[in-house]
Amino acid sequence: KATEGYGATVVFGGPTLDDCLGRAQTFADEQGAVFVPPFNDPMIIAGQGTVGLELASEYEESVALNEPHEGPDVPSGVAPVVLIPVGGGGLIGGSAMALRHVMPGATIIGVEAAGAASMRRSLDDGHVSTLPGVSTMADGIALKAPGPLTFELTKELVDDVVTVTDDEIAQAVLLLMERAKAVVEPSGAVGLA
Repeated sequence: KATEGYGATVVFGGPTLDDCLGRAQTFADEQGAVFVPPFNDPMIIAGQGTVGLELASEYEESVALNEPHEGPDVPSGVAPVVLIPVGGGGLIGGSAMALRHVMPGATIIGVEAAGAASMRRSLDDGHVSTLPGVSTMADGIALKAPGPLTFELTKELVDDVVTVTDDEIAQAVLLLMERAKAVVEPSGAVGLA
């Protein structure tokens, strides 16, 4: 309703993100419009890489703040472990590219919802695989298959991809609300989960 209130026409593409992407591509083809893919595109991946650069910058600032004294927050000389949500793979592909450039010693772990673990399945299979269906509360990362380009980047640059259950995601959302006073969409809470 809010989007329509701004004058847009909303077309529902189906119950899954994959369905919606397919419908958007069909619409673009029929209308002669430009389809901007949300993850499997070099420019989108490059844009997502700025998240990796921001993480590296924040880490370096934390190290600098903690160097004058010994402390448990950020041990000097220790490379970080970075946890990144995985859906179609654009965020992890771009962030991993950036992190490998500016912080080559970082350990990069992708985190997927167990009910939509298409990247983990594809890595296990050695090629892009499509899940028969997805079921998770983390609908922003619920894809049946990663992109071919993002799959290759993840295979090459990411140390591991792990999965978390919806119960673990729900606990992380609640913990973020209670302790950090942050209202976080489930897809963004998978790293904490």
